[in-house]
Amino acid sequence: MEFAVCDDSAADRNTLIAMVQQYCGQRGIPAKILQFSRAGELLQEFTPGRYHVVFLDIYMPGLTGVEAARRLRKRDANCMLVFTTTSEEHALDSYSVYAAGYLLKPYSREQLAETLDWCVQALSPRLQVYEFVSGRERCQVPLREILYIEIYGREAVLHTAKQSYTFHRSLSEIEQELPEEFLRCHRSYLVNMRHIARAEAGDFLLKDGRQVPIGTGMGPNVRQRFFDWAFQQAWEVK
Repeated sequence: MEFAVCDDSAADRNTLIAMVQQYCGQRGIPAKILQFSRAGELLQEFTPGRYHVVFLDIYMPGLTGVEAARRLRKRDANCMLVFTTTSEEHALDSYSVYAAGYLLKPYSREQLAETLDWCVQALSPRLQVYEFVSGRERCQVPLREILYIEIYGREAVLHTAKQSYTFHRSLSEIEQELPEEFLRCHRSYLVNMRHIARAEAGDFLLKDGRQVPIGTGMGPNVRQRFFDWAFQQAWEVK
């Protein structure tokens, strides 16, 4: 998930970021969090479809969080907007922008978790896809369709059964953004373990016959991670 935290107080930003990281870590949700000290900075950088959740302080120099929320909502109808503030005064404004939450500072971890639980449930269809920009097109590929991802030159290449997509992102960044069924089996490859038919001496054989290499020196650890994951999946099916 991608989060934006917009608050003119560095202390409040850091507190919220730590709480979001803890929440995501406990639930196994990959998280990328960007922070902004002014609403104008967020609006300048904002692109529709990028952020799953945007946290907005209300009282900030220049543009207020409420006005920023109105502008954001016009550009993106789907992102979750959550206000974090010291006053109840603008609670009604939150309804006009379909805010997912209105947290009064200082809020507890439990209060934040309750709000994020609602966001995750509402966003669940979007969270089952991987989002990236290929050329000038924003792409959303269902996770179940991704076979593997490789780094070729300076670009990442995502392979599905039907086509491949090229985009700019490091493999380390991609690895952090994807769930645990994606295994780093080589310095240049991530494989979706759901598509592995079997592990061979130097590679993984996929169900469609393609081969994904296992890095030199990584074999024992990588194979064990795959076997452990496959065993867990079989146990859950039972």
